[in-house]
Amino acid sequence: MLRAWPLTPLDVAGNRHTLPADPESRAAIVYFVSHYCPISNRYAPRIHRTCDEQRTGGVGCSMAYLGPTMTSGLIRDHHAAYTLTQPAVHD
Repeated sequence: MLRAWPLTPLDVAGNRHTLPADPESRAAIVYFVSHYCPISNRYAPRIHRTCDEQRTGGVGCSMAYLGPTMTSGLIRDHHAAYTLTQPAVHD
């Protein structure tokens, strides 16, 4: 069986994260979001709660920001504005 695990994306601060966090886990959650999307912004608190809940089960969780004009600064600002703590990568 070919496995795509683990995923090891770099976040906007240059830190490498392993998804899933537990190598025995079969799941990783990656939310694809945009800082200007009203749906992404409305769901930000739920995304945060879900990631916190799933972390205890060893499920890795991160956010991938979309768009060619997205910058590390915009991602950090968005994380701060919505009190997000999940690793964030730029897709």
